[in-house]
Amino acid sequence: MQSIKKRQIFSLCRFCPRFLRSQPRPIVFAIALPGGPSTLEEITEVVSWSRVGENNSPCIFLNMNNYYKPMEDMSDDMVKNGFLTLNDREKTLFSDSLEIIENFIVNYEKPSIRSYK
Repeated sequence: MQSIKKRQIFSLCRFCPRFLRSQPRPIVFAIALPGGPSTLEEITEVVSWSRVGENNSPCIFLNMNNYYKPMEDMSDDMVKNGFLTLNDREKTLFSDSLEIIENFIVNYEKPSIRSYK
């Protein structure tokens, strides 16, 4: 992850979303390591912020040993059932490959702000 080393790196694991909001510098990305309910709650809140324009950074589930596979499947089901747009789904990565994660971060385009009519 050579190209990311010069940037601020942030692991979401064990930090609450209020911590994210209090950071003086923008977060480059949020990554959830395999963890418990608090980790899941925190990363899903940051994913949700992306959908409403409160987070411009990529959200990543470090999917070691397919730990987050059920969450990935649920996200895909949300798209199939019309609860999540494909564009929003593509703003979240599930991977255990550092190369894929780095590519996702480097090429990430911030989400457009959703509007409601």
